[in-house]
Amino acid sequence: MQAYLRTVLLLTVVMSVIGNVFAQGPSPCVYAGGSVVGQVVNSAGNAIPGTQVSVQSYGVSGVNSTGWFRLSNLIAGQNTLDISAPGYQSQQQSVDVVGCGGTVSVGQIVLAQSPQSTSSLPGFSGDLVIVIIVLVGLVGIAVGVLVTLPRRRRDSTTAGKLPMV
Repeated sequence: MQAYLRTVLLLTVVMSVIGNVFAQGPSPCVYAGGSVVGQVVNSAGNAIPGTQVSVQSYGVSGVNSTGWFRLSNLIAGQNTLDISAPGYQSQQQSVDVVGCGGTVSVGQIVLAQSPQSTSSLPGFSGDLVIVIIVLVGLVGIAVGVLVTLPRRRRDSTTAGKLPMV
């Protein structure tokens, strides 16, 4: 009888330990998201309007007027940031996100200007803009000259006749 009770007691303890181990699962911090903060600037250190920062398979965050961004509730572990802005070369940066509500700073991310975006007018190259400005200036000069030329009076006696030299 004592052997039977020892066996039952031993099995109860073993089952309790096994049940507790499997019931708890991984640490809750594995599932608690982390945050990433940083600043996106151009080569002069200025914020870039229209910049977007996203994490693959997650969401998108715009930057504020000083270039700062914050992505929250990211899955802990390795993530890739996609950084893009109109007129600038896109960039990807790898970041190791800390779980349990931790925040990781990626510091300053500098985007290089795209080679084809040397003009402030979208869709036009710099040379074309200069040609258009020169042509508009020439047309303005021609109109000014034509307006200021003295007008000949025409009366019935000189109408249709060439002027005498």
